[in-house]
Amino acid sequence: MRKKPYIVIGERNSMLLHQYGTLDSFRHKIPGTKWDISKTFIYAKNLRGAHCYHELTRQKMLKVLKSELARGVYTKKFFNRIHNSFKKTIIGIKRIAGEDFSKKELKTLADYYLRYYRIYQLVFLPMMVSIYSSDLNEFFETELKNILRPGEKNPDKIIEITSFLLTPHRLTKVQEEEQAALETRKKIINTIKGKKINRANFEKICRKPEIDEMIGKLEFDHGWFHQEYVGEVKNKKSYKEDAWKEISSQKKPVLPVKEIFPLHRMREAIRRQNLFFRNHAESGILKRLVSAMREFALLLDYSKVDLIYGIFLARPFIGEIQQRLGLPWIDVHNLTPDEILVALKRGKLFSRDKKNIRERRKEFAMLYDDGKITIYHGVKARQMKKKLLRQEKTKGIRKFSGLTAMTGKVTGTVKIVTSASDLGKFEKGDIMITNEVTTELTSVLKKAAAIVADGGGIISHTAIVAREFKIPCVVGTKIATKILKDRAKIEIDASESRGTVKLLSS
Repeated sequence: MRKKPYIVIGERNSMLLHQYGTLDSFRHKIPGTKWDISKTFIYAKNLRGAHCYHELTRQKMLKVLKSELARGVYTKKFFNRIHNSFKKTIIGIKRIAGEDFSKKELKTLADYYLRYYRIYQLVFLPMMVSIYSSDLNEFFETELKNILRPGEKNPDKIIEITSFLLTPHRLTKVQEEEQAALETRKKIINTIKGKKINRANFEKICRKPEIDEMIGKLEFDHGWFHQEYVGEVKNKKSYKEDAWKEISSQKKPVLPVKEIFPLHRMREAIRRQNLFFRNHAESGILKRLVSAMREFALLLDYSKVDLIYGIFLARPFIGEIQQRLGLPWIDVHNLTPDEILVALKRGKLFSRDKKNIRERRKEFAMLYDDGKITIYHGVKARQMKKKLLRQEKTKGIRKFSGLTAMTGKVTGTVKIVTSASDLGKFEKGDIMITNEVTTELTSVLKKAAAIVADGGGIISHTAIVAREFKIPCVVGTKIATKILKDRAKIEIDASESRGTVKLLSS
């Protein structure tokens, strides 16, 4: 029997435009590299989508990554060119974001829409290649072990070294927000100066111009990132509430110590990186590999940041398109770019468009094959899933494994957390089971006894955060959210490079 060629790489909230934009981006080549994702499959049901990679394509991409790494392609200049292409598009969207769209002609709205869609065409190929770069993990581990001394080769030490070696030299968006929030809390506590801590005094302090400005800057600089792709922004009130929860939980407010500030942790990691490479002079190829993996981690983060910022800036004119075509906001994103442009040209939707939207909300599949994108609905979507997608066996499985991102052994209670709506049920000491840690889920990470993720790799956001906060973590299990249920008891053994998860009771 022929082996099915597609394997799930990750799941996320799914609107058709995001998936279409992903595949469309594969048509656009990046100068200086031979990146070529020639085949991909996507399956989505009830606005939840699974992105599936083609196994042979991914193997081919690993060869490209290794070859280009050896040739020194992946310099900071190379990555900066990609980041700058994102920025130029964002600037273009920003220039039109504040206009009065109600007075614009449909042709102008179509032009604006294409400017907005350009960010999709740019970000997804680098984002997906960054995910694929996790396949360099085995290469990284081999090169690292080759130069480690005997006393450095136990699993805990390897994870410790991996943690600081792969720490990027710039903060991620989540870390930037955490840095700003800690600085704001520090300012508030310094202003308290022995005053009685109650809500009234707290609110009064927050109204002081300097502190109010800091909270406002949190909203302006970071609040929009919390919308992810379809959610809502975070406002000043939410940031004040976060600060109040932290301060009121202490009998006497204590200034946050410097060790918990992301900027301090990053600088300490860089100091340790430099020391490591001075003490391991034979590490030439590893040094180049580490530098590239750090940049891929940032590329994975920044590509998402720029896409979300583009969506945020575009909301006013997407809202105008919504009104002109009589659609809910989300359904502007359930049409292909060509369908939107034709609808804007005519000033109305076809009955076919309305049918497509209804079907895509329920279920769709999308196949990318050497530059051609084909969309399937309903029965045909399910047939394509059955034909192409390799299903991981889950029935009867009580033990499975993944890549250890942070060492540790933990026994505890499962909580499935795949979206912001799950955060309320999560309690301190629970074990987080997730597809992949997103911005919204980061807020409960510090309460987790351990993290187990379906997706992710050694440079994923989940792995980076777990190492940063020293939370035992296993990523890339593929099946954790399918096997485990809320309140199940599990045992995690992440003491080796492959971590295991054992179901004790369901």
